[in-house]
Amino acid sequence: MRSRFQGVGNIVRFNWHFYALAGVMILVAAGLALFLNSPPLRILFGLAAVGTILSLGISLLVSHWIYDRTCLYDLPWLDSYPGKSVVSISAGFDEISPVVTKKLPEATLQLWDFYDPENHTEVSIERARKAFPPPREMVSISTDSLPAEDDSIDVVCLFMSAHEIRSESERLRFFAEIGRVVRNGGSVYLTEHQRDLPNFLAYTIGFFHFQSKATWRRAFKAGGLSIQKEIRTTPFVTTYILQK
Repeated sequence: MRSRFQGVGNIVRFNWHFYALAGVMILVAAGLALFLNSPPLRILFGLAAVGTILSLGISLLVSHWIYDRTCLYDLPWLDSYPGKSVVSISAGFDEISPVVTKKLPEATLQLWDFYDPENHTEVSIERARKAFPPPREMVSISTDSLPAEDDSIDVVCLFMSAHEIRSESERLRFFAEIGRVVRNGGSVYLTEHQRDLPNFLAYTIGFFHFQSKATWRRAFKAGGLSIQKEIRTTPFVTTYILQK
């Protein structure tokens, strides 16, 4: 069971370097605003300090709402799915396999992880792996070659993981592989933030870490997957229900 502030707590815990840097920037700007002799510069640096504080506060409040106050981790789109062969693919940090197991008790669940420290260099992932080591049944995979036969998987779950593939060509190859292993009529569930206006307003330049809807559409096309439904858990997170 998730604790009351687990989501936003993990964000701060795994990205503490970002918040430490922001804190230094606030202190420097506030100090300049207090001690500079030029009134225009004092106003400028004062506004910079206040703006940074507000930006951080908004991003943390939005994150707390998304990750701690919604049904995001209930995976409501998986209710009563009849598939028997299910794969959950993570990128170094698996948060949903216990939920998938509970939702689909009769399914055979495989856990795959494509995290490669040479290609996926986010320091936050390394910290998450140290705090929450992968379960024993987790299988390390390559995005270029998924360990399954053609048309053998009923359901693939990609929960906040696929955006860690920063290379466009790698992303297209990965989704082509997903399209290969999913059976005709099978489903893929992709849950992600998007590089759009709501996420820009919440995370400012941090929204560049996410991918645009056009980027995801190119990936879906590479895998022969069509969008059946889009679910907005909040204005900031979208789950694409895809079908082959």
